[in-house]
Amino acid sequence: MTIAQQIIQPQLGAWVDLYTIDATSLGAGVYYFTPNTDPLTGSSVSFGGQVYTAMPISSSGFEANAEGSLPRPTVSISNVNKFIQPYILQYSYFVGAKFIRTRTLDIFLDGHPNADSTQFMPQQLWYVDSLSAMTKQLITFSLVSPLDRPGVKLPGRQILRDNGFPGAGFPYLS
Repeated sequence: MTIAQQIIQPQLGAWVDLYTIDATSLGAGVYYFTPNTDPLTGSSVSFGGQVYTAMPISSSGFEANAEGSLPRPTVSISNVNKFIQPYILQYSYFVGAKFIRTRTLDIFLDGHPNADSTQFMPQQLWYVDSLSAMTKQLITFSLVSPLDRPGVKLPGRQILRDNGFPGAGFPYLS
């Protein structure tokens, strides 16, 4: 059963949020987190062969609407174990790192009877805009849409009137 078929069922499974921070453009690595635990094992989640570290994470502001500006979500990650803090300090507070949010249902996780890593909602791509707070307990990032990043213009390249078709103008239309 696909995720599209599953979400219209009266007995919906539990949603699982999977977060990926790709800081390779800054010289760091790729980090995988989830606020969920695997219901079968009670530990970290595995999806598509990738293990997502279970840790306290809260997020808000991902909702989009047709009016107003683009959403600017915030994500707070637990800093109690100091797992990611050294990387954040070493690599420019992760500003400019890709932040990918993947949502799936727990029945599609690895190790479950219906495991299928191709079944997830459309991924949401964001970029870390700033480090909002870093305390002993919490690290908070402000995210921004790829279209709302500083220096990004639409269209991405210049469009010229006579360069759309071979030759000057439209000779084959006459």
